[in-house]
Amino acid sequence: MLLGIAGLGAGLAIPMVTLGQPSSVQGQQAQIAQLQNRLNSINYQASVAVNNYDGAMWHLQTARHQIVENTAAIKNNKVQFVRSEGVLATRLRELYATPTPSPVQVLLASGNITSIVDTSNLVQHIGKEDARVVTGVRDTLTRLKTARVQLEAAQKTAAQQVANASAQKSKVLGLLNQQQQVLDHAKANLRAQIAAQQAAAARAAAAQRAAARAAAAQQLTAPQSSSGAQTPINLPSGSGNAAAVSVAERYLGVPYVWGGESPSGFDCSGLVAYAYAQIGRSLPHYTVAQFNMFPRVPISQLQPGDIVFFYGLSHEAMYIGGGMVVQAPHTGAFVENTPLSSLGTPDGAVRP
Repeated sequence: MLLGIAGLGAGLAIPMVTLGQPSSVQGQQAQIAQLQNRLNSINYQASVAVNNYDGAMWHLQTARHQIVENTAAIKNNKVQFVRSEGVLATRLRELYATPTPSPVQVLLASGNITSIVDTSNLVQHIGKEDARVVTGVRDTLTRLKTARVQLEAAQKTAAQQVANASAQKSKVLGLLNQQQQVLDHAKANLRAQIAAQQAAAARAAAAQRAAARAAAAQQLTAPQSSSGAQTPINLPSGSGNAAAVSVAERYLGVPYVWGGESPSGFDCSGLVAYAYAQIGRSLPHYTVAQFNMFPRVPISQLQPGDIVFFYGLSHEAMYIGGGMVVQAPHTGAFVENTPLSSLGTPDGAVRP
């Protein structure tokens, strides 16, 4: 029942790449590519870390809820036990104060030998039934108390899992921040080196001929074209799961936040759970729980609102149609629409 995270620490042992002094632009570009690959690897570990944290919290909340139910059951059974003991004690006092009539007395009173047997059987039955009730309640109370010990142990274990997952989350966040700073510094160095080379080339061209200088100046100042415009997504109309897609897309540009499940910040499962909550559907804030909660859907039959899972169920996104998903990717990123194919091979998909 409890989430295991023992292997996560080893997964975070990613060596930091520091800046050397490449002698060329090509050398700097190769170094930046290496830094970016390292950052991508840490981002994957970050996804695993936050997913483990969500899972640990889910198990802890489950254990706490079970303890509340167990406490109420113990209280009710204690009341029933006291009541049953009282009934049995009263019965015993009455039998002591008014002993069962002897067979001779019954025979004289009724004149029927059958009454003697009936009276004896009735007294024995009443006594046995009262004792059986008290014993049954006592046994139930004992089982509940035993279960309470087990539940408290489970809660303690779950709380430790949460603490471990939180520590791993802090560790990977520190690695991400450090690696991002190194990458930003390397990119700044590369830009400066490229700018210096371009300036030198421009000066050489100016010294050779004025026409080449003018052409070089025009080329250096020409604006760069961009083809990054996104094709608008035509969302299906109507109610149902497509309505959750509409909710999720209201928060495009909201930053990724560890464990986030509100418009101030989301993680991957937090975004999906929040979107469905707004249309009256309750989903757990945990990828594995969501995956196990709903029926599977073939990737070839995805519909808007379906949930698609990746990276060993440590990340998820909501399908919005047209081969696109909306997702909260990772630390430093924002809620965005992304091609489904860009996330690699899915682990599977479900339909809430």
